[in-house]
Amino acid sequence: MIALDNLILKLLILKARLLLGFSIIGILGCENKTQTFELNGYTMGTTYSVVYLQNQYFVEKEVLQQQVDSLLNKLNLQMSTYIENSEISQFNSLNEKRTFTPSSEFFEVVSRSQNISNQTRGAFDITIMPLVNLWGFGPGFKKNISVPKKDEIDEILKNSGFKNLIVSHNSISKKTPSLKIDLNAVAKGFAVDCVSELLEKWKIRNYLVEIGGEIRCLGANSEGNFWTIGIDKPISEANSQRKIESILKISNSAVATSGDYRNFFEDNGTIYSHIINPYTGYPVKNRVASATVIAPFCTEADAWATALLVMGEKGIEKIENLEGYEAILYIRKENKFQKIMTSGINSIMLNP
Repeated sequence: MIALDNLILKLLILKARLLLGFSIIGILGCENKTQTFELNGYTMGTTYSVVYLQNQYFVEKEVLQQQVDSLLNKLNLQMSTYIENSEISQFNSLNEKRTFTPSSEFFEVVSRSQNISNQTRGAFDITIMPLVNLWGFGPGFKKNISVPKKDEIDEILKNSGFKNLIVSHNSISKKTPSLKIDLNAVAKGFAVDCVSELLEKWKIRNYLVEIGGEIRCLGANSEGNFWTIGIDKPISEANSQRKIESILKISNSAVATSGDYRNFFEDNGTIYSHIINPYTGYPVKNRVASATVIAPFCTEADAWATALLVMGEKGIEKIENLEGYEAILYIRKENKFQKIMTSGINSIMLNP
């Protein structure tokens, strides 16, 4: 039964990677020069994978697996809008402006999110949950979705916006009682960073952590080379053909990809993506099909990838001005994709 469960898990992880638009290439060679371990599991509605090289400070694989699962379960109980008594659900249920004191992890995610909201002038905004729900992409996702009325959208916009969320002295509060937050665009990236920190506490210096397609790595793989990550062509999951468009060679970095083609609905011939533009209240409408961001930490890579989908092509200029960041945008042009990249991306691409 255990062997069967492991087989099912590996099949699910493979399926998840196919849908999430990335591949981890060359993690394990046929003849590993260094002993490599892999941990797998479920978290945050998706799968996770941890690959690491053991060092002289040996830690039992079962012990590390238990600690990773415990950590991820803790984070999920803090940040999942699908759990009624999670921290985020408790905050969202408040219908008054009183101060809420969250856990240190929850507070850190909100603080870092607000920082990116300021940097992007609101293109990234965790207060869009009421809009996400209105469009049918929140908890209790419905198959038969219709386009909301403009007055419904306008009413929500009046009471949302990152400037209506107050962050101060290890606490958060609302300026408007109906404000609700959604950490879906940043929580997995933050979880990747937390697992990475756990590995480093065990003095593991060569690893790759992946949760739902968000990745952070350190050091080298078992062959002593850079970790190689494949970025897929941004086609819908309904299309069975899969093609790797770009291959990155990275170390000591994080990678996150966001796209408008994975989760959407169609109404009267128009496709509506799950990526909501915080300015308009409507799903994004521009030529950007997917955005991949390379950054020092996965929390920021995750958030910026979403922000770039909202900002469009001009967002690449913002990334150019951030130290340690690179990005790739896949732009729809007629029936093809055009690649727009930051100036330093060629140094980490195998197929520029």
